[in-house]
Amino acid sequence: MGTEIMDILDALNSKEQTTIVMVTHDEQMAQRTHRLVRLFDGALVSSNNFKSI
Repeated sequence: MGTEIMDILDALNSKEQTTIVMVTHDEQMAQRTHRLVRLFDGALVSSNNFKSI
């Protein structure tokens, strides 16, 4: 189910140029994003870009 939702969000992002903010604990889902921001206790731990925008 998570993969199907990610497919829908990815298509929406590509076709409509829509920004999507998502919170997850699933590393595989997180790796599908354009950018990954990690927080710990409300503080920024890291920020990585995976795909060119």
